[in-house]
Amino acid sequence: MPNNNKRLTKAEYYKDVIYLTVRTYERPMTHKEFVEQLNKGAENQAEETKRLLMDNLYEAYLDYCIRDMD
Repeated sequence: MPNNNKRLTKAEYYKDVIYLTVRTYERPMTHKEFVEQLNKGAENQAEETKRLLMDNLYEAYLDYCIRDMD
């Protein structure tokens, strides 16, 4: 039975958040501007996620190579 009381890390809590480059409450945005900003935020987040995954893959491969040498 899975433990549903597991505490979330900050990264897990915010994993689905897309950060906008412009805060909507500072200046009004048209729908078009909002969609453009949302797309920019999603693209930036995708690049950051790709970089993080590549780092994790590299670390996992490095660990594998070190264990293989033993």
